[in-house]
Amino acid sequence: MRKPIDIGTTSEDVPSWKKIGFINSNTIQWTDRTFKYEDNIDVEGTHFFIYNARDPVFHKNADAPANENSLAIRIEYNGFVYTAGGDEYTRSMDRFLKDHPKLVPAHVRNTAHHLWGPVSTDFLKSTNAYLYILSTPKSIREESEAFIDDFVPTMEWLNRKKKRFMEYAITAEVRNVYIHAANDKDWGYDFYPDLKKGVIPGFP
Repeated sequence: MRKPIDIGTTSEDVPSWKKIGFINSNTIQWTDRTFKYEDNIDVEGTHFFIYNARDPVFHKNADAPANENSLAIRIEYNGFVYTAGGDEYTRSMDRFLKDHPKLVPAHVRNTAHHLWGPVSTDFLKSTNAYLYILSTPKSIREESEAFIDDFVPTMEWLNRKKKRFMEYAITAEVRNVYIHAANDKDWGYDFYPDLKKGVIPGFP
């Protein structure tokens, strides 16, 4: 069993994690209030850049404050880049693209808010990822304008323009996405419907 890691402020609101042994009452965790926009963090050769965090002033408490204030992050390891948008909306995507356009491209993009909320097509194009991950159930895909009108046409555009795009993976269909990366040249991914049958090197 892994030892608890001190990574922020204490919280008791994670009973399921306690049950499987990832944390205990002494574990210190990060929360949405730990970080601020443009924070840079280096941990064991991995660089974390916070491109969205809790900021009621910037987000103006518009529409869905909890979603807009969620943590969005860029992770880089030896040139390999992964970004995840939490439940962010277009305001933070557009700011990231405007303020740090060179940091937007990623090898893998985990799309925000299950594509239920609005999405910036300019941001998706600039991300220019090989793989886009969607945790989007069928019911949302059938109704979401962000998926039907924005995401799918953007993927078609990336493919037509012969960008880096390879595919998008819907977790409701492929289940678990396992990404392995040594650097920006040596990386890949696999889909595991059942994690018990997947062998992840170095992972107990």
